[in-house]
Amino acid sequence: VIPVKMAAREGATTTLTPEMLEAKLTKDLPITFVQVVDTTASQCGSAFEAIIVSEAFVGKALLARHRVVNKVLATELETIHAFSQKTMTPDEYEKLKAAEPVV
Repeated sequence: VIPVKMAAREGATTTLTPEMLEAKLTKDLPITFVQVVDTTASQCGSAFEAIIVSEAFVGKALLARHRVVNKVLATELETIHAFSQKTMTPDEYEKLKAAEPVV
């Protein structure tokens, strides 16, 4: 894994990983489930896909949900080339899981 480095305010760098994004989301939102995957071919940390399940999304339209996530990850998003997010309420997530066939 060759993660992207984020410039810190003091001039040092911090390695950006899926785990860091998950930790930030979990710290700032009431998370039921979160999964972030580095989708770049070289796993360099410039593109991520996220599934985020939170009570914070109840009653919010899709754009409002994405704005909530984008606000939490504002600093991190400055260094990410692509960020795809699927946001769901806990009820939506449970219905989705129940509809998927077991293999």
